[in-house]
Amino acid sequence: MKKGVEVVPEPWQLRLRGAPLGGGGGIVLDLPSGGRTTLQELIRLSSKASKIPQRRLVIRYGFPPKTIAEESLAEKNTLHIQSAGIQNKDTLHIARGELASAHAAESAQGALLL
Repeated sequence: MKKGVEVVPEPWQLRLRGAPLGGGGGIVLDLPSGGRTTLQELIRLSSKASKIPQRRLVIRYGFPPKTIAEESLAEKNTLHIQSAGIQNKDTLHIARGELASAHAAESAQGALLL
């Protein structure tokens, strides 16, 4: 790689699915920064697309669906989604969690309230 040449990340697409989105194929999220998108940006974009407030948004990814590790969420402003284990073309399963019962939602759904 030449010095001073900026590498432009390849755009990614992720699919959002879940009850809040209704039936059908879900919503496609375009991520211009690809795998270099931060977890915080993914949360913001997912919240906007699903109309679920960020504080109530529960995201699971992969197959079988799994949650983002708590230590990764602690670094959500700087950690890239690829480093957290999310890949291009993944389907994210989203749900609306309850603020008052975050621990109950986590236990019942096996997901983390973001």
